[in-house]
This record gives sequence, structure tokens and C-alpha cells, in this order.
Amino acid sequence: MRLIKLELYKIFSQKVIYIAFIVFASLYGMHFFGDIKQERDIKAMRAAYEQYGGDLTEEKMVWANQVWEVYLQEVERAKKEEKKGPLSDSQLIAQSQVAMDIRNALEQKANYLQQMQWLEEQSQGKSGQGMHEQETHGQSDNSEYSRKAALTELHAKAAVGYPNYILYQPGWNHILRFMNEIGYFFAAALTIVGLSGTFSREYASHMDHLLFSSRHGRRKMVLSKIAAAAIYCVVIVLAYSCIAFVLNAYYYGLGGWNANVVNLYNLFAGTSFNGPIWLFYLRQLSYAILGCTALGLFVMLVSSWTRSSIIPAFISGIVFMLPIVVIFVQIPSELLTILILQVFRYMEFIQLESLNTFMTYNFFGIPLLYEHALLYIMLVLLCLSAWLILFSIRRRQVT
Repeated sequence: MRLIKLELYKIFSQKVIYIAFIVFASLYGMHFFGDIKQERDIKAMRAAYEQYGGDLTEEKMVWANQVWEVYLQEVERAKKEEKKGPLSDSQLIAQSQVAMDIRNALEQKANYLQQMQWLEEQSQGKSGQGMHEQETHGQSDNSEYSRKAALTELHAKAAVGYPNYILYQPGWNHILRFMNEIGYFFAAALTIVGLSGTFSREYASHMDHLLFSSRHGRRKMVLSKIAAAAIYCVVIVLAYSCIAFVLNAYYYGLGGWNANVVNLYNLFAGTSFNGPIWLFYLRQLSYAILGCTALGLFVMLVSSWTRSSIIPAFISGIVFMLPIVVIFVQIPSELLTILILQVFRYMEFIQLESLNTFMTYNFFGIPLLYEHALLYIMLVLLCLSAWLILFSIRRRQVT
């Protein structure tokens, strides 16, 4: 424990991480306040959702159709009178937004039932039955896997269900999308900045021969550095997430926090997660922490090879941004592009853009949901990186 505290002190004593944190937090603050609506409109929206939101019932469906008709009439009347700008009746606008959400939820339910019917047909292999005798062995394997994947999605979608609760969505949408849109970059940048000198600084100051020959041994020293790096990653992910959480909770509220995440249909209508919003948020943070830790161990691995702190930061930054660069440059070789995107996945680990989807991986003929496959990949990469760091330090000659 004493060694972990010492390593934590080394990490958190770097002034550059506080400067970077303040800069990134300020950028998000400017983005948030520049995009926020007038406080009066937000209060009207929250009041309307508190009054007319909640569980979806037949009475609310009738009310939604009535309000929507009134709203369309007012819009039409405003056009005839050649009024410029939006309607001035904030209460009607707020109620019309609730009504539109109710109508959209009904549409989502209809789409859900259609998808369930299609998946049931696919899982039973009803499509293309007359062609089975003409299929080759490889095509038969693909068809069998497709049926398994459809069955997996069918069971998951049946458990998730469809939207049946109306809530004010902007707050939770912003909170849950923070890591997907901009938080992943902040967390990754601070991870690289904070851990790029883990071993390099000690090599440069010639402290490595004292540390690695101490009574604690190299193994304990390396494990303490890894533990400290993991704690550091937890801190930065939670710190940035707390900023987004507090700002959005204050302005938009946290209504519907215990409703299923599928009710945030604007972003999560096709979610594979069967559970409340707060639990999905905790799971998202857990994945992001694992992703940051995986990136942090890669940074430490590069740092164990060089005396310069700039080199690990530079290499890690390139590796992290490589998927975007590859897509932007458009490499002619499709195979090389796929290989790079599959190997260098640190951005995907933290951004988690597809965490809630029904995408599956073919694991020896077994459809594995993306969220489970990603977790296994991260855990394997964490263990491999930790072993490579231990191996690199064990073989290093002290000078």
C-alpha cells in the first residue's frame, strides 16, 4: 500500500495534468453554456413533463393527439398572419413537445413489433428455405450463424421491450452521450499526459537503479505502478463525468432516472440494455474506466522502453487517433484498414459508441453481443499489457 501511495503521489504531483484538466473542463463548460436554452423555456419543459409525462396510458395518448392538433392549428395560424420566429406561447410549446414524445413512443412500439416479427422469421430460417439444398457448406455455415445471431437479438430485444415511459430527455441524453462525443478525448488525453513519464522520468533521472534494486523488488514496484495508474484512470473518468452530470442535472433535472434506458428513444431506441438509466450510466462509466486503464497500460509499456517522456506521449497519441486517421486518409488496402481498426481499438474502448447496440461477434460460430465481446477484449489486453510491462522491466539492465 505504501508503494501505491508513493506512485500516486508521483502521478498527481505533475502540474501539467491539472492544467490540462482545467483547459478541457473549460472547453466543455463553454460548449455547454453556449448550447443551453433559455432558463424559462427549460422550466416550462420540465413542468410539462412532470405533469403529463410518466407511464404511457390510453388517456395520455388521447391528450397527446388533442394537443398536437391544437399546436398544428396555432402554427398554421401564425403562418397566415406572417409572424416571424417561433410561437410565443411557451406552455403550448412545452405541452406539444410532450405530445410529440408520446406519439413518437407509439411509433417506436409499432417499429418494435415489426422488428420482432422479422427476427422471429429469421431465427426460424423461413427466408430462403427453397434454396437450402443448393447451398455450399460455407454458405450453410453462414446461414446457420445468421439464424443464431437473429435468435440472440430476438431474445435480447424481447427482454428490453419498447418505450412505455415519457420523460424529459435532454439531461440524460447529454449525460450519457458525454463520453461518446467529447469525454473520451478528454479522458484519453489526460491518461496519456499523466502516465507517459511513469518509467521514463526515472530512467532520465537515473533513479531506476535504486528503485529496481530495492528490497521491494521489480515485480512489486511494477505492480504498484500499474495499480496507481488504474486509480488515476478511475479519478479522471469520474472527474470529467461528474462535471457533465452536475451541469445537466442542475439545468435539465434527473427525472426518469429509474426508467428503462429504452425510453430515451431519441438515442437508445435500439438499445440492447435491459435496465434503468442509472444502471446503464454506471456500466458506461465502468467500461470507460477499463478502456482508460487499457490505454494507460499501453502508455506505460512504451514508457518502459525509453528515457524521454515525450516519445510515449507521441506514440500513444498516434495509436489512439489512428482509427480516425485511417478513415480520413482512406487507405487503398481494405484489408490493412480492417487490420488497423481491429488492432488499435483504444479509442473504441473509451468512446463506447456501439456499447448499447445489438451488434454481434462470431465467436467460433456463437453470436456474442458486442458489449460482452468488448469486455473480454479489454480484459485480455489489460492482462497482456501488464505482463509485457513486467517482462520489459525484468529484462532491463540497470545502468
